[in-house]
Amino acid sequence: MRNIPLSGAVYQAKVYPYPDGGFEVVAYSRHVYPWNPGGPRPRPEGAPRPDASEENRERAFRRTKTKLRRFIRASGFDRMLTLTTRENSTEHDWILADWDLMRRRLRREYDGEFRYVAVVEPHPTNPDHLHIHIAVRGFRDANTLRRLWLGVLRRRGITGNVDIRRKRRTPAQMARYMAKYLSKTFEACSGKKGYWRSRGGDVEPTKFSPAATTWADLEAEFLADDALDVISWWQGVPGVLWFEGRLKQGP
Repeated sequence: MRNIPLSGAVYQAKVYPYPDGGFEVVAYSRHVYPWNPGGPRPRPEGAPRPDASEENRERAFRRTKTKLRRFIRASGFDRMLTLTTRENSTEHDWILADWDLMRRRLRREYDGEFRYVAVVEPHPTNPDHLHIHIAVRGFRDANTLRRLWLGVLRRRGITGNVDIRRKRRTPAQMARYMAKYLSKTFEACSGKKGYWRSRGGDVEPTKFSPAATTWADLEAEFLADDALDVISWWQGVPGVLWFEGRLKQGP
């Protein structure tokens, strides 16, 4: 792919590289051109305007999901923990306070090196009951985690458990799992905090200007790059092209 001067570019692209050799590319039109079939289109005259508050809420959710996915991929998270409680219902404020205390104890236990993404999820058969899924990297001692979590719950006079899934997943798989849980939380816990993540570790994109001047040429330019192995495409927003793939291995 050619990187031309920005002043003459029709499109701008961002590449997000990941430690496992995968990557994401987001390409978008810099201006609206009549020959750009993928460019933004004006709202048809007379069409009803979408509800601004709902539209903003959906947009904020998509941004959050994208940020968490990229953070999980960049951090190499490959294992999942689930914190549960043995009670018939869980007030959102209770589980939030439980997790806040657990998070602080984890930081002390691991000298501030505990990296994670945590998402609250309603139980599939009992939506009033909440538990917490946590994506981490590498092995974590089950006895240590249970000691900390049971100590948190003891102050409320209840008990629970820490479920540790031994099967390792790729960071890409883990990102999809956590995005699924976040979608459920978005529906069930509207307007309430439903996720947390450790600080730092965000992936920094590389920006470049493709040489293509039409939407079709832009797609062809990426597909023709011998160094890239495109896995999946997505064009859900007019004027924006997203795809993920891997760098091809050498001979």
